[in-house]
Amino acid sequence: MLVPFLALALMQSSVLGDRGSDLFRNCQAAVREIDSPTGGVDADLQPGQRCSDYISGLADGMSQAHVACFGETTRVAIVRVYVAFMQVHPKYMDEHQATGFYTAMLQTYPCPIRAK
Repeated sequence: MLVPFLALALMQSSVLGDRGSDLFRNCQAAVREIDSPTGGVDADLQPGQRCSDYISGLADGMSQAHVACFGETTRVAIVRVYVAFMQVHPKYMDEHQATGFYTAMLQTYPCPIRAK
């Protein structure tokens, strides 16, 4: 089930960058915005929004397909999990941005196996 969603993400790659390092930088900007008492700096607004939009779309797809089970997890927490994962697993920086995100979410938010 993961394959169709990963293929869809790969087909919709952005002209602004589609490597893991691009999404990672955008999500670092989102974290800086979140952590700033003033809402962050203007330079982080657009990259932070790109991170939020991309991650929201992938997380929604993973959730609907029961590939990852986020429960009541916030998008902020998902962004933080992704950034922390990428810091520990830099090998995904050169992969397509969906690869690191999917791997991080599958490890952190696996769905329980349902008996048939």
